[in-house]
Amino acid sequence: MIDPAILRPGRFDVKIRIDRPDAEGAAEVLGKHLRSDLPLDPTELAAAGGDREAAATAMRRAAVADLYARTPDKAVLEVIYASGERETLHLADFVSGAMLAASWPVPRPPPSRTSSPAGTAACPLAGCWRRSPSRPARTRRSPPPDRSP
Repeated sequence: MIDPAILRPGRFDVKIRIDRPDAEGAAEVLGKHLRSDLPLDPTELAAAGGDREAAATAMRRAAVADLYARTPDKAVLEVIYASGERETLHLADFVSGAMLAASWPVPRPPPSRTSSPAGTAACPLAGCWRRSPSRPARTRRSPPPDRSP
């Protein structure tokens, strides 16, 4: 959900709706994040005959099959409409690309910068900033004294 103030006329020229990924799209997203160069469980590697790429592919397929299964154990919510009609929503109905990407966080190199903003240094996690050790954090001033009678 996006704040309506952001969507006021004149703010954006074009609005693009991006639907939730289907099983094929989820496999594609996981392919970017669950890669063979990550540390893999030795059991998974042994099951794939030591082939790291085959192990990662099998893990991606198993994750997608599990996420998109429409079984009673994957039921998340039952909706009862005013008409009395019932609909069961499963985990697959709530899957998003962001959720898939967050399942296997991949460290990214820091963005290339010629200089950092004053008093900050690039953090190894993209988009994260921390105060430079050479410049200590400012201390808060103490609150004004209570001047009540």
